[in-house]
Formats: sequence, structure tokens, C-alpha cells
Amino acid sequence: MSTLTLVAGLCTMGQMDNGGGRVIHDPTHRLADVAGWVATIGGAVDPFVAGGDLPPDMPGWPVVYPVARPEEGAVLVEADGDGEPEILFSTGKIVRLMNVDGSNVPGWPKTIPSGNHLAGGPAFADLDGDGTGEVIVCAENWPNGNIGWVYAYHTDGSLVDGFPALTAGDHSRSPTATDLDGDGDAEIIVGERDWPLGRVFVFDGDGSTMAGWPRDINHVPASSAGAADLDGDGLKEIVYQSYESIYAFHMDGTVMDGWPYTPATGDVFSYSAPVFADVDGDGLSEIVIGGHSLAGTSHVFLLDGDGTDLPGWPRPASWWVYAPPTIVDVDGDDELEILVGDQVLSPSPTNKVYGWNIDGTNATGFPIGPIDAINAQVAVGDIDGDGDPELIWDDNVTVNGSEGKLRGFHHDGSEIEGWPLITNGTPFFNTVCLDDMDGDGDLELLAPCGQVQTAETTMYLWDLPDTGGVDSVEMPMFQYGPGRDGIVPESGCAADFNGDGAANILDFVAFQIAFVGMDPEADCDGNGMLNILDFVCFQGVFQAGCP
Repeated sequence: MSTLTLVAGLCTMGQMDNGGGRVIHDPTHRLADVAGWVATIGGAVDPFVAGGDLPPDMPGWPVVYPVARPEEGAVLVEADGDGEPEILFSTGKIVRLMNVDGSNVPGWPKTIPSGNHLAGGPAFADLDGDGTGEVIVCAENWPNGNIGWVYAYHTDGSLVDGFPALTAGDHSRSPTATDLDGDGDAEIIVGERDWPLGRVFVFDGDGSTMAGWPRDINHVPASSAGAADLDGDGLKEIVYQSYESIYAFHMDGTVMDGWPYTPATGDVFSYSAPVFADVDGDGLSEIVIGGHSLAGTSHVFLLDGDGTDLPGWPRPASWWVYAPPTIVDVDGDDELEILVGDQVLSPSPTNKVYGWNIDGTNATGFPIGPIDAINAQVAVGDIDGDGDPELIWDDNVTVNGSEGKLRGFHHDGSEIEGWPLITNGTPFFNTVCLDDMDGDGDLELLAPCGQVQTAETTMYLWDLPDTGGVDSVEMPMFQYGPGRDGIVPESGCAADFNGDGAANILDFVAFQIAFVGMDPEADCDGNGMLNILDFVCFQGVFQAGCP
């Protein structure tokens, strides 16, 4: 007889009412927020929904490891200059850098020597300005450590000079690595939990703590950070949330005017990392973050750079939002929409994937549901070649504690034929990756899945023939890129590099100047490093021109 399992099971510790459900306190639960609370609903368990055949495996895949599954998903990087993305993720205390054929990149994997746990997943960015990215990962002695380690490795597996950098406690989630000041090398942002308070650290590429950091925040943090230019000064500001408030810092550690933002709704914040896009056309990035309420309706927030709500926001969600939102044009109207799922530990489908227009009204076909809980970011791309985007996300239900589900829906809210995909282990809390990984013009789908009752990870890499290709991918990986900074790529004409509204020889000159100056904007192929392949990429973009 098959047994249906809600990931991590139900608990029976201290509780309070939450409008039709319970909020129980169990800090050891896999679905606990950063303060130890879990939202649950009781009742009979619904049958497991069968799916169709799995897509064809790429050669060398799936790969199975006898260790715990990744957290937050893999990222795709360019580590060796071969023009194909490499796959970067962690399982247990092991960081893995793999080729598309399933082999290890020379010098990998690396077992992190410190701590008992890796926080979130690894990030990838150029720390020293040499045009090649580095791998960054956080280790800790979870759950009550008084020291944390930030490691950085070159792509050959050697340790970067000056690392590990140290913090004074457990980390929150994945590190964020991004060029804050536009000088061509990235800085590293991590959070520290020092109950009942928290701190934010910023490290330079040599492992030193940057001037003005760390900065205290008013409660413990749980999510990854994000960074984007919020005020138009050409420098990125750091956005990071404590359990109670959202902070925005300048690079020098000073708090921006109008921040922190503490919601009037009573929501708190855990794992929903920030994402950024210019949603109102003012030339500046806005911020989207999900929250959750311990005693009522939860909300998703759309904030201006000055720390105020945009009109029509925040928007309500029935249950807790743990996932980073996705900002895409889901309906082809040339306007952005905001997508995110909610989660509650429930024996029957109770949750939804919400879709809102920028004015806060529901997008056509949304919300999707009721469905099982969503804890990962919604990936978006044309995976069936129909010219419209499809949506892919995780699911928190397993059968017999071993088989999980990956969900896929059309942009109109209908399920893709043959889905859900039934996997060895659950994709719970892991965002998938979408890209043309082998250069054949169609898409591949990378899905990390892990067993609930045993320490085993299965990494799937599927070929998706007859898809819309890489240009159709609007949300490719967790927080949009290998540095995990949360910036949504602009959708303008890539050939108009200087942004003057026309594609001409001046754009090629502007690209050359940016490349020589190690400007990250010259990273045409988006792999986190600058090399001759970016020239090849931009030549193709330039020849294609603008519509």
C-alpha cells in the first residue's frame, strides 16, 4: 500500500489559531520559519496524483548522491570557457561543479572542511576582476553555532587567497555575490543569525570585511540578500530582511532614507528572497518580497526605492509565502506580472500560485489552484514550443516517502499535458534551471530532488525537444542568476547596447569600451565572467539587430 507523506510530517507542539489552520511551534521542522513556527491544516490525505512519462534524460544523467539534497536549487555558470554552462550546486557539505555530460569539472567536488551544514546553495561571481568567476559558499554549525565560514574557490578548485572569511554565528541562506560599485569585481553579502538579533556582512573579493560592515538588524534573518540600484546613482543598494523588517543599505553600510520597512499588515519574513525590476517605467528598480502572517492573511509586497508601497499593494495570499517572487511578462502584453506560490502543511491541495498585474489586480488565469504547497521560485520558459510561457515549480508531497512531483502549468492556468512529473525524491524547496545547455537550440531542464526519509539526492537533467529556445526563458534559476542578486534582466533590445533607441556601430563601440573596462554589462552570455565568448555573443546579437 502506498503512503502519502507531507514533507517533514505534522507536529504537535505549542500552537495558535490562524484562520482555519494552526500555527504550531517546532523549530526542528523542515517547514519552520526562522522563529520556529509552522502553518498546518488537519484532515484526511488526498490520493497521490500520477503523472506522465519523464522527458528524455541528457547523456550522463540522472546523477544520484548518498547525501542530503540541495537547498534553493542549482545555478548555471561558465567556469571553463567552453561555451557551455556548468552546473553548480551543493549536496550535504559537498560543493559540486559539473559539466553538461554529467562529469565533474577538474578540481571538483570540494568537501567544505568547516561546520556541520552549508547554508543555502553556492553563488558564482568574479571576485578578483580577472574575467573568470569564483564559487562562494557559506558553512555553519547549525542550529546554534557561534562561528560561520564564507569560502571562495577558483574554478580549478583552489581556495581563493584571504578565505575563508569569518562571521560570528550561523548564516541565513545562500550568499549573494554581485558587483556593488561597478569596478568589475564582485562583493559578497551574507547574513548572520545571533538570536534574537541579526547582522549583515559585506566582504570584498580578498575576504576582508568592507568598511561600514557588519550592520545590525532588528531580528534574525532567514533569506538570501539581493542588490540593485534603487536610487539611480549607478551603485547597487543591498536589500535584506530580518524577521520583522526589510532593510535597504548603501554600499558603505548606511541605511537608505525611508528604511527599514516594517509592514502594517503584521507580516513577518523568512525565506522569500528579494527580486528587482523597473515595474513602473521610472528607470529605477522596485522590490518584490513575500511575507507570512502568524495570525491571519499573508501578503506579497511591492516596494519603491524610497521604502513605500506601490499603489495597489501589498496583495493578500491565503497562506505563507516562502518562495522568492518571479517577475515576468506571462501573458505577452509587454507588461510585467508578479508570480509566487504560497504554502501550508496540508493533507489536501490548499495552496495557489498567484499572478498579479503591477496595479495589484489579478493577471488573467490567476490564481492557479488549489494545488499542493509551493516553496520554490516559479521558473518560466516556453517548454513546449507553442510560443507562450510555461511555469514550473516544486511540490511538497511524496508517496511512500520516496517519489515526489514537479508541477508544470501553461500561462493560462491549465496543467501541461503529461505533468506532474514523478521524480525519485521531492523537489521541495528547490528551484529548477532552464537553459539551452548543450547548444542545440532547444531547452534543457535541471531538477534537484531529494529523499525525505534517507539522505539521497537525484539530480535530473532532461532534454526538452521542440521548445521555444533560450530566448523564451524569463526566469532561468533561483534569483535569476549565478550571483543570486535577484535582478530581473531587462527585456529591451540587446543590440542597442548604449540605450539610445537604435542599433548601430556606436553600440559595438560601446560594447568594446565596456568589455575593456571589465564592465559586467559586457557579460553578453550571462555566465558571470568576461572572455572572448562575450564578443562572439554580442556579434550575433548585433547582427540580429532590433525589431
